[in-house]
Amino acid sequence: MTRLSVCIPTYQGARHIGRCLSSVLSQQLDDFEVIVADDLSGDGTVEIARAFRDERIVVRCFPDRVGLANNWNRALGLVSQSSDYIAVMGQDDEVERDWAQSLIALLDRHKDADLAFGRRRFAFEDEDSRRAVGDFFERRYPQMLSPFYERIGERIDSSVMIEEAMRHHFEINLIGEPAFTIFRASSAAAREGFCTDLKQLLDWEFSMRFFVDQPIVHCPRTLGTYHIHARAQSIDNAPLSMHYREYHRLLESVERRFDRRLTPAQKESLARRKAEVLELEKEWLLRESSSRHSRESGNPGRRRTLP
Repeated sequence: MTRLSVCIPTYQGARHIGRCLSSVLSQQLDDFEVIVADDLSGDGTVEIARAFRDERIVVRCFPDRVGLANNWNRALGLVSQSSDYIAVMGQDDEVERDWAQSLIALLDRHKDADLAFGRRRFAFEDEDSRRAVGDFFERRYPQMLSPFYERIGERIDSSVMIEEAMRHHFEINLIGEPAFTIFRASSAAAREGFCTDLKQLLDWEFSMRFFVDQPIVHCPRTLGTYHIHARAQSIDNAPLSMHYREYHRLLESVERRFDRRLTPAQKESLARRKAEVLELEKEWLLRESSSRHSRESGNPGRRRTLP
């Protein structure tokens, strides 16, 4: 049996993969494997991973580039059949030495839960990223999470998660990035894999499946660092039109998956929000088009990102 499989999908991650792997290999856990699934990098990512020469690391290179979600699913497909738990780690994420041990202990203690998550800190690696999304990660997002953290304990019932998600119409990721979660390999969500229609919200869409009918569990400690930099997905996907387009798709998934669990009033509220989101996508497409035109003509104008 393998206690934990840590999947690290990579693409052009040479700058960060060494730090990420070092943090994973430092875990206070005896039995785990690390799967690096590379999406045709050309910057030395694979060579850096192989240079660790650690028998726990398996590096797989693929002949074709398939993109974010598909590569995450390829990584899941490489997990050992004997694994109890799975984690999906961003190539630029970093975890504390007790990350795996803490989350696995929660799942061992709560047999009816299939996902455990901890908290994380945010670190900016360049000023361009801070200017683009700094206000969201440094001020607004923590303010949105604060009431949620104040309410929850170690075990969070499905009804509580739904109520808290509805507070923001499922727009805000309450659980966080995959690196700071661990889930059971036998879970239905793990077998289904990540939604290939999403880029920015695919981790939240994946995580929310775990609390449709079951509790999830929470570690209140900070278990790692989410690094934000110019090449990060959160920066690449910063335009609001893209956010609202994906958010509309997410709401469709919420309506389908949570249909039995939502009250008529909640369903009506989500339907209104869906209609608003469609209009917001159109509005921001026009604004972004105008902004691009202004920059090309030498007048940069104002730029706004992330809700």
